[in-house]
Amino acid sequence: MNKPLKGWRSAVVLVTVFLLTIGQSTPAVGYRPFVSTDAAVADLREVEVELGYFNLEREDEKDVFVVPQVVMNYGMSQDWELVGEFDVEKPPDAGAKLV
Repeated sequence: MNKPLKGWRSAVVLVTVFLLTIGQSTPAVGYRPFVSTDAAVADLREVEVELGYFNLEREDEKDVFVVPQVVMNYGMSQDWELVGEFDVEKPPDAGAKLV
């Protein structure tokens, strides 16, 4: 008669631990999805050039045109890359500028 009681206690302990673990969980934080670039790292001494898309942004009730973003990746060593991101903005009341 002692063995079934021992199995029952183990089940209660497991369910209690499970419920306490769920109750103590915290919200997850994630990295933004890759929109105009990939998640891979450039291979050693490899150069990757990635083009984005045209974008229209609204600032202070004025439209700003953003020409396709250019992302350049250079593989510096194994699993490390140097990244440069460039885009050109053209506000309606000013000249184009490199950002």
